[in-house]
Amino acid sequence: MRAIPSSLVSGLVFGVVVTSVLIACSGDPADASISPETACNDAAKALCEKLQTCAPFLSTLLFVDQDSCVARTKTNCESSFGAPGTSATPKRASECARDVKKSSCEDLLGRTLPETCRTLPGDLDDGKVCGHDAQCKNKLCRIPSGAACGACSALGEAGDACARVEDCDYGLTCAGQKCVAHAKAGNACSAAQPCLPTLACTGGVCAAPLAAGAACTFKIGENPCDAAKGLYCHPKQNLCVAFGTAPAGGQCGLGHDPVTVCTGSSECSGLTTGSCMAPAADGASCNDTTGPRCVTPARCTNGVCTITDPATCK
Repeated sequence: MRAIPSSLVSGLVFGVVVTSVLIACSGDPADASISPETACNDAAKALCEKLQTCAPFLSTLLFVDQDSCVARTKTNCESSFGAPGTSATPKRASECARDVKKSSCEDLLGRTLPETCRTLPGDLDDGKVCGHDAQCKNKLCRIPSGAACGACSALGEAGDACARVEDCDYGLTCAGQKCVAHAKAGNACSAAQPCLPTLACTGGVCAAPLAAGAACTFKIGENPCDAAKGLYCHPKQNLCVAFGTAPAGGQCGLGHDPVTVCTGSSECSGLTTGSCMAPAADGASCNDTTGPRCVTPARCTNGVCTITDPATCK
């Protein structure tokens, strides 16, 4: 359990942003002057710095520090350039690193990234085995839970069925198992129609989130406070206060005051109270249901945290 609002989780899907930034692609062959290592490192740093600026709380939940963010984010970046049918290149990744620094938080978190950060079509037809999106003509490598590789498919348009945010096209999210556009300020919102992640759904309407210390009204299923900054509406104080945080081994849960969540991709063992369970290391045993879970981009494959080289998916 991570006691954070579902609207924050649905809006800030880190794996999607990582894929978009590091698997940015281009058919331009004039990339020899750009080192794959440099391009990947620059893209990872740009993303992690932007994430820290726009959603520092999410960054804390996922990573111990910025160094670990960069290290995990650039994993498999270089190998993606050599995957069968890929359109990913160092030049495109380098351009994305430049442009993501200038993007707004709304663009980053709302999945409307710069054009240079968006996947271009690869060479593989739907149904072909793949390891990442840039291999596929329709820009989606659908990898089932527990699998190392997937099959090429097409990104969903508004109204199409989805299981994950990754199934939907840029600018869309997955809510109520359908691809939908984020609601903007002043628009109606619900579980099936989430606001832009930079906003809060309050009383069924998207509005600017409240800052620390602001008066609020507690309501189950809503959070009028700035969740991206780690705030929630305290049920007794009726004020926006900061979540407590705990590292692996620390105490966590809704029963703490303040509500305490786990950092560095660790998970709370209980809802009301528990301890933070460290994530499984690469190559260690894992379980996506009971934990421990893997740290992205590793996947729990046959009970082991595995980072699959996209080039091996054939």
